[in-house]
Amino acid sequence: MKTFIHIAIICLIAATSAQAQKIDERLTSLLSDANGVSKTKRAVRGQQQEIDTAAVKQDINVSFNSDCTVKSFSVIVMLKEDAECPTALLQKLGVNIREVIGRMLILTVPAESLTALGDLDEVESVSADQMCQVMNNIGRDKTNVSEVNTLEKALSNNLPQAYTGKGVVVGVIDTGIDYNHAAFRNADGSTRVKMAFRFISNTGYETYTASDIAELETDYMEGSHGTHVAGTAAGSFVEGTKYQGMAPEADIILCGLCDAMYASNIITMIKKVFDYAKSVGKPCVVNTSIGLIVDFHDDTSIIVQGLKEYYKTEDDKKGRICVFSSSNSGDYQAAIYTTLPAAGTDGYNLKTVLGESNKVDYEEKEVNRYTNISNFFYNLDGSELDVDVKVVDVTTGTLYTLAEKPLYTEVGTEITSLNKLSGKGTINNKSYIKYTLYTTCLFHEPNLKLAYFVKSTAGKTLRALDNRRGKTTGFHSCNLQGYVDGCDNGAFNSWICGEEIIGVGSYYSTNSYVNINGKNWGYSDTSMVDKTDANSSWGVDDNGINHPDVIAPGGCIISAYNIHDIYYFDENGDYYPQFSSSNDLVERVSLFNRWNYYGSMEGTSMAAPHVTGIIALWLQANPNLTYADVRNLIKETSMKDKYVTDTDYIPSHDVRQVGAGKIDALAGLIALTGTTDIPVVKADGRRQATPATMRDVDGECYNILGQRISQYTKGLVIYKGKKYLNR
Repeated sequence: MKTFIHIAIICLIAATSAQAQKIDERLTSLLSDANGVSKTKRAVRGQQQEIDTAAVKQDINVSFNSDCTVKSFSVIVMLKEDAECPTALLQKLGVNIREVIGRMLILTVPAESLTALGDLDEVESVSADQMCQVMNNIGRDKTNVSEVNTLEKALSNNLPQAYTGKGVVVGVIDTGIDYNHAAFRNADGSTRVKMAFRFISNTGYETYTASDIAELETDYMEGSHGTHVAGTAAGSFVEGTKYQGMAPEADIILCGLCDAMYASNIITMIKKVFDYAKSVGKPCVVNTSIGLIVDFHDDTSIIVQGLKEYYKTEDDKKGRICVFSSSNSGDYQAAIYTTLPAAGTDGYNLKTVLGESNKVDYEEKEVNRYTNISNFFYNLDGSELDVDVKVVDVTTGTLYTLAEKPLYTEVGTEITSLNKLSGKGTINNKSYIKYTLYTTCLFHEPNLKLAYFVKSTAGKTLRALDNRRGKTTGFHSCNLQGYVDGCDNGAFNSWICGEEIIGVGSYYSTNSYVNINGKNWGYSDTSMVDKTDANSSWGVDDNGINHPDVIAPGGCIISAYNIHDIYYFDENGDYYPQFSSSNDLVERVSLFNRWNYYGSMEGTSMAAPHVTGIIALWLQANPNLTYADVRNLIKETSMKDKYVTDTDYIPSHDVRQVGAGKIDALAGLIALTGTTDIPVVKADGRRQATPATMRDVDGECYNILGQRISQYTKGLVIYKGKKYLNR
């Protein structure tokens, strides 16, 4: 099998003549590689290499002949100051003048005339016509959104129209929102935000209509989370960048919580979005990349209960969808989910140490530090339990009380106890114990750690949860006899424990990026690409339901940043190149009398808005979808490559971490629109397909990205050049 390379990028030939210096080296290099001595093949690393014309066209605008020689280039020419357009000379060279914008000429140049074009006295430079991919990082490609956002692509995939979220409302409930970022504007500068909210206290908020948006700045000056999330879900294509959200023509509602991230405020904002959508007669989907781990993992949260109240009738459910992120504690042993053994001689059923990797230096000693402790314990059947806090020397196993070995705040205040809450859930009547300490504190002696001792009834199923804030990282045995390690199954967002909510986990669509300082940034491990993020939270809730529902791109995602974020930008909107925070930034563009920044973030918070935007595309196709319809569509059409079917590639080695697989915008739209020329292969008996059964195919099957997959993979399958929808 031949190996393809992108000749235009990999092999650049240095120009030596004056006229060649005018011409973009990508053009001269490609011309040499395609038309020179090694016309279509080159020996690289002992293999025959062929020009991949499709790959070249993904970088620059080139037309090829059937034998892979260059036919013509699309170029941008800049004329010298005061030079007139040499129309007659260009025509003589066979050049097509497509547009003249001042000194800029947009031309189509025959390959044989490229050198002569550079020789013209009037010409200052000849640049390649670089392809600006319409995408959010590469998440749009990975989810097949790029296959449906334009009419050309949609028609090529047998869809009746392009899907951009037009006629759908996308709500984002978050914090750190830049209401006037270019990502939330039309090309003429007018806002796409139909309504906005900004919290000004823990319970109070201001409401803004579209005509008021221009006066808004941000809800929160210490973050960009909400701007990034909204940009991924529904950001506009911004000229001069390659970043665009999933649903670039959706109506947007932005709900800025500031630091008032309370469940009551979130459910209030969900209802506000729903009410607006109802008032304008449009479907809507709401993204909330915020959640709570330390709570009951059933369907009794304020969020789920509020939605149950809203969804009183089937009509109430139509076109009203909520998406939440699953959280990022999948690799921190931040849960205990176990059947309690008989009590030991000390009367306790279970012992565990809090935090393993939380050491800091104190007076030339390495000691353990804790920040914002929050831990939650309960039995699934709601029965009584008790939990004691002790101090353990992890080298000897010696136990102390906090009174004997206190923690100390950073100013030296002794802490001899944690805040203990004990009670019952107001809806489920389950007993619980919760310990909190909302400060940073440390031991003054090495090897001391906090430990929890659980006393209950043997045979009960215990769930213990850690919020994993600061340097507190889950439950550990620390190799102490009789102590248990936490697990990765269970420390997920409790708010997704309800059928009314679509929960989203994360995978890596890429591992690195070039930041605004010109540095390659991210992760050096290329093998992580396409794999689930090890931190992506997952597990089984108290009702036996697996979460999340689906995974989406969430690693190294590039999207919009909040220009009012004081950790990144000064009062003039300039970034701090001397600060390490600038390494998160990727690009800035000057539009609408301001800088508009784009940068990287990662986590399930970034994955959720991919799903939110894709659901907006699906709602454009069918405005009456309910959350149950969406969940079924996800189950039927999600991509199932080896990274979600082979447990060797899944960080937890458990397929439940990936839900139904990787969300696929195109496959979902094909299913919704009932495209007739893509055969549906159903799993009843033998999987019937033409020209052969999918069970007994005699060739390789691929997904829409060209990746080889199993013939049993559900969703869109390409076999011998034809598409099948495998169910």
